[in-house]
Amino acid sequence: GARERIAAYADMPWLHAVADKAASALAAVEWTLSVSKARGAERARRMKNAQRAGFAERKSILARLRAAGELIPVEQHPFLDLMDAGNSFMTGLGMRKTTMLHLDLEGEGFWLKERSGLQVPIGAWPIPPDWIMATPTPSDRRYRVGFRGWQGWIPDTEILWFQNHNPSNPYGRGTGMARALADELETDEMAARMVRQTFF
Repeated sequence: GARERIAAYADMPWLHAVADKAASALAAVEWTLSVSKARGAERARRMKNAQRAGFAERKSILARLRAAGELIPVEQHPFLDLMDAGNSFMTGLGMRKTTMLHLDLEGEGFWLKERSGLQVPIGAWPIPPDWIMATPTPSDRRYRVGFRGWQGWIPDTEILWFQNHNPSNPYGRGTGMARALADELETDEMAARMVRQTFF
């Protein structure tokens, strides 16, 4: 199950080494925020072509805007604060790394949003995939969450769901490295059992 696959990170040194290296590298990425504003313009504009471009093209577009003095860095924003602060238990780096491990190992990650009195998200709490017992459906827009003896329903507006979509069921739960490994080991065990039954 999902709990065992996530726990394999702590129990299997080679899986830990691979997953930790990838998650640490991705979690260490520095988040930045900029706006594009043409000289003399009163308002910033959305640069859809930069947002949707591939890495090399986006880098070129941003360099061109920066050289023209039209790219203005945003130093303070609630999103940047959230990504940096994480929550009251873990730093932003720890929050991002935990999420990347959930994504790599199980194929999905979840954040429970912590909001201020003004309903602005000020923190995010990673939820292990095995705590999510049911995801939203068209008729019920809530997550069913269970931890130890507690179970409850949380509206979909309060949880952010990251997924590595499973191509065989892109609308279901995600799929990750540990799940694929578990499936492969199960297949190998079934094959070994068939060989033993056939020849021995």
